[in-house]
Amino acid sequence: KCDDDKTITRLGTAYWKYRNVRYTTSEDVLCFMENGKLLIRECNTITGEWKPEFPVCSVAEPTNKFCPEELFEISDDRTKPICLKLSTQPQKYNDSFCYGSNLIIPFDLSQQQSVRISEFLLKKNIMQFWLPLVRDSNSSPYKIRLPGKHWGHPLDDKQQIKHFKFDKKCVASRNKKGQSEAFNIAMTDCNELLYSICAFDGNFVTSSGCPNGFGALSYRPNECYGVDWRNNLVRPAQKVNIREYFHQRNALNLVLNHFVPNENKYDYFEVDSFKDPAGDEYAIEMNKKEMLRVTKKKIPSQTFELSKVALQSQKNTPQLILKFDSNLDELVLIIYNSDYLWRIDEKDVGVQCFTNGDYDLVRSTKINHIWENKKRDKSIYKLKMVGVGPSEYWCEGHTIFNFMLVRSQRIIASRETRGHLFATRLNVTCMNDADTYFNVFKTKYIKQITKSFHNTLRNNIKMKSLFKDLVIHNTRIMSIEQFADGYIDCWMHITASLKNSAVDNSEEKSSEENNNIDYEYRIRHDTSVRMRIWSQLNVLISDISTSNSALVRSIEYCFPNQFVYNKKIYQWAQALRGQQATLSSLCLQNNGMPYSRQCIGDFTRGAFWQAVNQKVFCHPEQEIANVTKILYSLESSKLIKISPEKVVRKVRNILEENAKNMLPADIHFTANIVQASVQNLEHHVIGSAAYSRNAIILKETACDLMAIYNSLVRANESTINMSAKLNSTNVFLEVIENAMDTFSSKTVFNMSNVNETTDVLHASSNLDVLDYDDIGVSVKISPNLLYFTINPFIANVSGIAIYKNINTIEESNLLKGGFKDEHFRFVQSNHNLEDFIFEPNFQFGTYAPESLLTQWNKMSLSLNATKGSINLIVIKIYSNDKLFREQGQPTEQRSALGRIVSISFPGRTAQLPVDLPLAFRISENHIKKSNVQIEFCKYWNFNSWASDGIKVSHSVANSTDVVLCQVSHLTPFAYLVGFNFTVDDDIEVNVRQRHDQALDIITLTGCSLSLLGISGIFITAAMFQSW
Repeated sequence: KCDDDKTITRLGTAYWKYRNVRYTTSEDVLCFMENGKLLIRECNTITGEWKPEFPVCSVAEPTNKFCPEELFEISDDRTKPICLKLSTQPQKYNDSFCYGSNLIIPFDLSQQQSVRISEFLLKKNIMQFWLPLVRDSNSSPYKIRLPGKHWGHPLDDKQQIKHFKFDKKCVASRNKKGQSEAFNIAMTDCNELLYSICAFDGNFVTSSGCPNGFGALSYRPNECYGVDWRNNLVRPAQKVNIREYFHQRNALNLVLNHFVPNENKYDYFEVDSFKDPAGDEYAIEMNKKEMLRVTKKKIPSQTFELSKVALQSQKNTPQLILKFDSNLDELVLIIYNSDYLWRIDEKDVGVQCFTNGDYDLVRSTKINHIWENKKRDKSIYKLKMVGVGPSEYWCEGHTIFNFMLVRSQRIIASRETRGHLFATRLNVTCMNDADTYFNVFKTKYIKQITKSFHNTLRNNIKMKSLFKDLVIHNTRIMSIEQFADGYIDCWMHITASLKNSAVDNSEEKSSEENNNIDYEYRIRHDTSVRMRIWSQLNVLISDISTSNSALVRSIEYCFPNQFVYNKKIYQWAQALRGQQATLSSLCLQNNGMPYSRQCIGDFTRGAFWQAVNQKVFCHPEQEIANVTKILYSLESSKLIKISPEKVVRKVRNILEENAKNMLPADIHFTANIVQASVQNLEHHVIGSAAYSRNAIILKETACDLMAIYNSLVRANESTINMSAKLNSTNVFLEVIENAMDTFSSKTVFNMSNVNETTDVLHASSNLDVLDYDDIGVSVKISPNLLYFTINPFIANVSGIAIYKNINTIEESNLLKGGFKDEHFRFVQSNHNLEDFIFEPNFQFGTYAPESLLTQWNKMSLSLNATKGSINLIVIKIYSNDKLFREQGQPTEQRSALGRIVSISFPGRTAQLPVDLPLAFRISENHIKKSNVQIEFCKYWNFNSWASDGIKVSHSVANSTDVVLCQVSHLTPFAYLVGFNFTVDDDIEVNVRQRHDQALDIITLTGCSLSLLGISGIFITAAMFQSW
């Protein structure tokens, strides 16, 4: 063996010791060669000499003691170091430059730290630098722009920004040499050129998205480093060698110290290897304490390596879905792939949720974790709703893939609603203090202004008898547009009602007020109440506003609006914001479409009519079909409230006789009638004590709705597409989906008093009802819609599968229309997919697996969702996608390759604890078409096809034409293909009664033939005189 040796370096003494292996590295101080490679000495065990005898030892002198090499380190012997990221030159404000940092200079620093950083910047001649604070607009407060637990939060009320400038949206910090306060804060134009500086404290490593045992730096979150101690790594990994390790030593040391378990802190992992002249292989190994050794490789060998894993977005991008769950009566946030949300603190969700509720222009709101699946790719959180009255809620987070921002949609929700909500723009007096321009965005100041305005309103109401019935419940500022000369120009929300009138919208819809209709203008009484409040608020606001620009709008509605054209008065009917309105009178264009107008606006500024300059030429009423006239009259009939089931039956009978002759207006009126009828049916019939009779009504109405659906899909394609522009198809689909679910929970199995066959079933040749009471299944069969109601706890049936008929004699002939030559089978929850999808005639199948049903109760307890729930599964299968028309894409509609299936668990949340499988077979024609864009599984959100919460296996093992979709929520699903479909707006659809047109054609044809015959007689008589 060789004796211990040492080499003196500028960083200390490097020791060389023989460790029973002929090769070794230095200890205490690590020696490198001049070319940067690790210096390894060989011990000649025969002569006892080291080679090389006199090594030239280069040492890697660290620039920082703690911070990663690419950052600047500000430290002393007394306090914890601060790491700085500094731009190389001045630049415009760049929001993403400081992503990953966790401190804001100077807000999060002590005075001592601020002074040290100020001195460092002065040495570099940096006098100004950007702060991560930005305003979205002139009317919003400054918000923090650092991803993490403070993202999007308004600047704290305690912070001061003097010399407020309304048009400046960015903030800079100015270095003050020699002053007690190291920095002051000033508003700055975002296009100025300043340095960007980011600060990090000691904890800036994260494990988000990384494999188990791996971690990343907070500002490089998609580069994970670690050691796979348990050999669980399935992703491609790149080995980190010793040279790379010491190139970014501090950075990797931070990660390893944080993520290498204590039990492995002295375990070695390979960081390099080499082969000696004799051909023997050796490994250079290191542990967490940076102790190195050389070992001879064994065959077979099990070595651990320091690895780098580069994360790719691909299918792992997080999604945030915010929705109000009516079954839970909660505002819930569903997060998919939450592991790939950026966060440092493991306790942090990685998502911040916000609202403009209460008295804040924007504020964060708490979210509570209530459930997560075993795979951790789906989590559910509950949002805390704040304030009184409706407010907007939304959530934001960042992915680990280049800090891509992910947002939920904005949802309007409230804990309670009292009265009707209006938006008004007006000038409000503010304080004249010069320093209050920034304070105007602070919660305390906004509360003061709001309270003052609220008192002014109430005092004016007391002074005038005009307002004696007006009640103001709440006021709050929503947006500040401008301020100057002691006044604030702002948008404010006012919640108001009339005395002795329903103050809650849900009550008002069902109150007796709705019975009164002014037939001249077709204004319902509930609309009249809102308009009276609106009219009085207009007068009240005009009296107290300091400018002539004051206006008042309803938040939800565009009120009926009259206009004159060609000396005739027309009126646009009331419409919800975002929807199309039609004229109150029956006025159709030549293509059968009603004239329409969009109600636009937003939650903050209210609803208002889109400007139109449309000429109105109503088709002569005497030429409009009787069908259209009847539907138009039914839309405003009192019968909808008194006997809604009779109205639905009447619509069914009308459409069954006139399906092929329908106009776009007919579909529009039908959707509105069915929507109002079902609402009244749910409120009055379901809530009634006469259960037996009402169960029969619901069963009959369900059949009527199916019949109406079958009639609508028989309409011409152009007619359906034109009616979709009025959102009529989506309105009808949503009504039928919700109604079927609600009705199913009220028409339960094994109740002798509701099992009688009703007249409506006997009268229909296109509708069959099969009740399999012994297995807990009821099936309603129609040409284009199948409706299954299943109790899985009676005979374990939890789904269905559809097959092509191979032998028409042997197979059931129950199905008809779009399902002709097919049959269904029931699937039990203990089945596997392989039990039914590999049959050659398989077309479609879905079921609730046993694991889903057993996990359901656990999830229900977590969500507190067991109250009033019914253990039923409802499956609806649509034969085609004729009514599923995407909004805003008139020329690029996507088509379903097969059936559209809707699955629901009435009374339960739509969120599933275990994925539910849907299997579709693709036809050979679609597989061969290379020019068709296959999109696989999507779900219908009653506006367009979407894909969140769906995982797709493009083909099942041993089958190239079966696609498996795993869904984590319930709604109508389909297997899609893209195609182009163009609708000509100018298509002429004769509004006249079609049977009259047919008679006219027959008459004209008959007359023509008669004239031709008479002419023939004259010609024959002229040519043949003896004839």
